[in-house]
Amino acid sequence: MTNPKTDFKKHITVIFEPTVACNLRCRHCYQAKTEYDVHKMPLETLDAFIEKCAPHFCHVEIIWHGGEPLLMGHTFYLEAYERFRGASQRFGTEFGFSVQTNGTLLDEEYLKIFLGSQTPVSISYDGPYNDFLRQETGKTDAAIALLKEREVDFSCLSVISSVSVNHLIELYEYFKEKEISVKINPVYIDGAASLHREIAITKEEWAEKFIELFDYWFHDEDCNIYFQSCEIALRRALGKGNVTCLGICMFSYLAIDAYGNLYPCGRMMNEEFKLGNIHDLEDDIREVFLSPNYLDLLKKNEERAEGCAKCKWFSKCHSGCNAAAFVEGDLEKPSEFDCYFNRQIFAHIEEVLRSVDQSKINPFAKAILERN
Repeated sequence: MTNPKTDFKKHITVIFEPTVACNLRCRHCYQAKTEYDVHKMPLETLDAFIEKCAPHFCHVEIIWHGGEPLLMGHTFYLEAYERFRGASQRFGTEFGFSVQTNGTLLDEEYLKIFLGSQTPVSISYDGPYNDFLRQETGKTDAAIALLKEREVDFSCLSVISSVSVNHLIELYEYFKEKEISVKINPVYIDGAASLHREIAITKEEWAEKFIELFDYWFHDEDCNIYFQSCEIALRRALGKGNVTCLGICMFSYLAIDAYGNLYPCGRMMNEEFKLGNIHDLEDDIREVFLSPNYLDLLKKNEERAEGCAKCKWFSKCHSGCNAAAFVEGDLEKPSEFDCYFNRQIFAHIEEVLRSVDQSKINPFAKAILERN
């Protein structure tokens, strides 16, 4: 078994949820189970996090998330970034930032804050299908226009549902026309989505339509955007790239809520996965990796990996995502949805790479293959 006392890493990603309050009520939101608690993280909790995290890592990646993180207000982020700058000077720790937002509260002051702190912005936005799952599309469109006007580094995160799964190529072309980089994720039936099962897609639909999209993207010599989903699929098929959400996130990923409670993942912020509270730790956030709940998760993660070890594709998916397995009810088995998709897409990409004329392909795909 992995030794949690010796396998600590020098880099960590932390999902920061300073509030789960939200000004929208999206039909698929997994935070609905929190009833959108309006509590906001006090700066004392942020201070405790910095003091117990920064000295122990070379790099800390902060992802502002929610709820809607911009409900915290400008002053919170001004104070937060000032504290992170101070910690960087004191401890030599490098901090990176990004923010996931619905964009409806984005204004000039927020742009100034995020530009000044080199924080890329990701907008939750489903393009022409946005009204199906979300609300206030006009305000989100206005935020995107403002980001483009001010030349802010931003992208979109689009959730694929029953209304859009048959239109992935059209969605790709929509973002190409807008010159907006994008990542697409399938909707997971969790939280509010459990009450709206008409939005669900099957694993067969997702695999079939994504493969069609991948082929279209792979041969698109005029691609002008970073289309993260296809690039990740290609990198993973080659055994390269970021796979932290595919079974090997242990010891390099945490989430913290507005009360200072710590969890292994932003999608697993349930009582059974609570690892402790930042205020109760002595001086090192890595203490949570020795907590009973974390050790139990680690054990189940490794049991899942052992069950998948003989699979042809294991080296590329590492038994899949803990949160996806949890949503389907059994951490000791891979997500059936994700497993089916991975097997289909990896086999397809393997065949594509054997037969395609690689001189006439997407320039982003070509760059990945040249580096391989």
